[in-house]
Amino acid sequence: MRFFVFLFLAFTFIKAEDFNEENLTEISQKSWIIDDSLKFQTNNKIAILIPEIAVGSYGESVKNGIFAYILSNNLEMDAKVYYCGDENESSLQKALDEINEDGASIIIASVSSKGAKFIDENAVFGKFYYIPTLPKSFGSFGNIIYGGIDYRSQTKMLSKIAKKPIYFISDTNYISEILNEYFDDEIKPVKILRSSNFDFTFLKELDKVPQNSGVVLNLAPYNAKIILDNLQNQKLILSTQINFTPEILNYGEITKNLIVANSIDDEIPPTIENFANVFNINLKYDWIAYSSMIGLDYFYNGFINLKHKSIFKNKIKDRALNWPPALFKIENGEFVKF
Repeated sequence: MRFFVFLFLAFTFIKAEDFNEENLTEISQKSWIIDDSLKFQTNNKIAILIPEIAVGSYGESVKNGIFAYILSNNLEMDAKVYYCGDENESSLQKALDEINEDGASIIIASVSSKGAKFIDENAVFGKFYYIPTLPKSFGSFGNIIYGGIDYRSQTKMLSKIAKKPIYFISDTNYISEILNEYFDDEIKPVKILRSSNFDFTFLKELDKVPQNSGVVLNLAPYNAKIILDNLQNQKLILSTQINFTPEILNYGEITKNLIVANSIDDEIPPTIENFANVFNINLKYDWIAYSSMIGLDYFYNGFINLKHKSIFKNKIKDRALNWPPALFKIENGEFVKF
């Protein structure tokens, strides 16, 4: 049985300008488990669509990011989560029908490219759609604004400092293959080393990578640690947003030659950051939640309350969120600008 979280009107009595740590404690204590909704009795309705089997934890990041944004800005908006399980047409259609019946005007959907295509084909005129999980380059569906990380701009920036000859080291998931393709468009590797388990046989292949060569890591942090352990003499190791994580800060000396691209702005307003913490969101690293907030910020300021000012530097242009990248290295267990 799914448990639902209902965050009640106790939130509406605490304005952003009155925010303090005592109020934060009060907010945490006045949350009751009833339904996955923020209910303010208003016509400003937002739907959060989550095919949880398809997107996993991304869905919770989207939901929690939206709730944190609404509460930190003291907005009167009704927000409801629509779980649909998978991205089969029947599952998505049932959820969209329910959203339309409930009268939501803004739909923020945590979906893959398959779900985005279906939403575009069944979009309703006059409603706003935002997908924080995908960049615009993953599709060209006309009625949708995209908020996913722009990996292509990150690979372009990283390629400019890459050391040749260069090797790509990758696992076999979808994002890794996309990153391999993006990097390959910028700089041709001597070889792409792929593995799904990074066993002894793979590590023997890794030993053949020359010490004076460049390396690109297109894999998740838990696999990156294995590779970094075995590449401590490389002069320059590059990676994208997938390795801009707090976990990798704990890897110690093996990260000394690692340069990581990051597109999350480092000037996050304290109020919104503190509300995010209530929902266990670290906005310095959770780009899905960060993007979800920016998407709602865009719709609210542009179509609901024109007097409300945006709190984010990242802007939406040509149906996509602009993610300007910056490069970081690791010093004393922290990311610092390169």
